[in-house]
Amino acid sequence: MYIVGVVYIILLKLHMSSTQALVASFLISLIITTIGCLAILLLMKPLLKMLKNTKIFCSFANKLESKFKNKTKEFEKLPFAKIINHKISFARPNMAAISISSSSETIRYVGLLTFVIVPIPGTSIWTGAIASSCMNLETKKALPVLLVGNLISMLLMSGFVGLVASVLGF
Repeated sequence: MYIVGVVYIILLKLHMSSTQALVASFLISLIITTIGCLAILLLMKPLLKMLKNTKIFCSFANKLESKFKNKTKEFEKLPFAKIINHKISFARPNMAAISISSSSETIRYVGLLTFVIVPIPGTSIWTGAIASSCMNLETKKALPVLLVGNLISMLLMSGFVGLVASVLGF
């Protein structure tokens, strides 16, 4: 998410207007983070499987996977997680909806969305993609959740960057 601020400053140094730089930095950052997310989603599960088959990295891969699974269990015990027990559908044009049926699975996707939305260090679309791979979430269901969370987080960061820039007089 901090890519937005860095790209914004670079574009301002290239003598773009503040609004043009903000919009361009938003789009560039969205593309960069989405490409990284796709790469992680496609490569993380095979990488974890490969690491589990090696003597040196087997314990690391198992610890990483169990850490995310334990965090998921902790999240499922939270009071608001019990409220979420219905189906969530992600409608896509000209295609069947992707539905998430069990409440435990729904809670995982809501937790993943919440994790990606919060724009603090260590919580981003890339970390969310790693988490979804470690929790064995289906890629076709996790990808829309990650992209929506990234979009919301990018909007929050762009607004923050624009606010700070206007206060500082850029």
